Amino acid sequence: ALVEGVSQHAASLDLADRDARRRACFRFNPRLRRMSVILDGEHGTLRVIVKGAPEAVLPLLAEGEPAGEAQDAADALAADGMRGLAVAVRELPPGSEAVVPRRQDVERDLHLLGLVGLYDPPRPEVAAAVRRCHEA
Repeated sequence: ALVEGVSQHAASLDLADRDARRRACFRFNPRLRRMSVILDGEHGTLRVIVKGAPEAVLPLLAEGEPAGEAQDAADALAADGMRGLAVAVRELPPGSEAVVPRRQDVERDLHLLGLVGLYDPPRPEVAAAVRRCHEA
């Protein structure tokens, strides 16, 4: 499903192509709970792609984006035992590549592409830890 979704948004799954188009990368930050890349877009633009925990990405959406509805959907995923991942984008105008990007300048006014629910099963040792808590 993820591969199909990526191909519908004209994104390349070719790693060499992806790397050639990458202009900057802000690696995953556990405190921020998100990461982003800046890629060459169409017609001289740059495309910022941000992915991370919904509670880290949704507050960065542009005004008018469905942040409340998206948070409700993320909560529903969590209630079903899934780990939510929000993906959002922003187009930067031509000429933006001349400026060295700062994370806080590009990770804002985003447009939500969607949410993904990933099954994240508990580690095997969790059951024993929960049992010990109940026995205490």
